[in-house]
Amino acid sequence: MLLLLAVAVRGWLVSRETTGLRGSEDASGQEACPAEFASYIFSPADWRYVRAMKSPDIERLFRKERRTVALVWVRQTSSAIRQIMREHAAAARRSSNLNAVTELKIFVQFAALLAICGAIRVGIDLAGPMRLGGLAGYAQKLVQRIAKAEHAFVLATQERARAVE
Repeated sequence: MLLLLAVAVRGWLVSRETTGLRGSEDASGQEACPAEFASYIFSPADWRYVRAMKSPDIERLFRKERRTVALVWVRQTSSAIRQIMREHAAAARRSSNLNAVTELKIFVQFAALLAICGAIRVGIDLAGPMRLGGLAGYAQKLVQRIAKAEHAFVLATQERARAVE
């Protein structure tokens, strides 16, 4: 239990350190990483290359830098999910024919995505980003699908609102 707490606190401290990478711009105003970045950030190929060099200093630097980049990716992805959630909530407020079961399913999907991002963040601390490629790719695909679906929902809501007027 103490180990998990230590990892969580360490991750929180590092995430505060990497905040400087964004400057003063809010994460929600920052454009998310392109989809293919996740496959590069979490790929073990670069790690194998660095390990083949047999330089502990280069390995240490690579792990530190890759970890920082991976945490920025997680932060941007989480921010994108929260932004989509806000947009959905705003569109849902304008909609006159909401289905409670559908809205609950959407909420569960958003919560699951945020939980996946949390798991990736913890995984980065425990195992390093090079071992999380599958989970990061899965999260990236889900975010893209939800973003497309949300965009379609917003457009449909706007069209219905115009038709009522």
